[in-house]
Amino acid sequence: MRDGDYTDEKIIKLRNLHHRLLWQFDLEADAVPIREERVSFAYRELFNGQARMLLPSHFAQMPEELVRLRYLSEHRPQLILAGKDPTENIGVSCIEREGLDLEGALLTMRDSVRETTPESVFYETRKITAKNCEGYWFEYKSFTITDEVYNLQFLLGSEQTILLGVFNCCIRNFDEWKSFIVKSLAYTEISDRRVPL
Repeated sequence: MRDGDYTDEKIIKLRNLHHRLLWQFDLEADAVPIREERVSFAYRELFNGQARMLLPSHFAQMPEELVRLRYLSEHRPQLILAGKDPTENIGVSCIEREGLDLEGALLTMRDSVRETTPESVFYETRKITAKNCEGYWFEYKSFTITDEVYNLQFLLGSEQTILLGVFNCCIRNFDEWKSFIVKSLAYTEISDRRVPL
């Protein structure tokens, strides 16, 4: 192979630089660039104060009729928040940990997705170290009739509680969302005080 400048190498270098620059943003203070807009993140108290997450401030609870269209299974997240474009959404549920091994549970979740939608394409799996809890996430691409969907599923756990969730967006927009969503998970706090959900 000849020495020289190759376009694909330049693209990879620029993409790596872009990702390093994205990590410099402070999500608690800075509005970040996503899809040609400035998006602020704000803390949200979830499940009667049992969890606190840093989420896009413009995300609002998805209307029930849209929830039923987007999540066909009855085993959908307990809370689903979406942006102006409902394809960009995050769903979360809060359950008791009951001694569950988080890494093992995440691998079971990933295997379940593989079994139910074998056409899915899997990417990274990583650990999360959050404020007072730890967890894991994995990402994959799934397919609908009209589009390809980016999914980032996560589990965060304290001693007694697990927060499980998924972030979704169209695959064409995932590169703008992923770094910020992954970074926001590290700001999550979970309280083990028992409150009725």
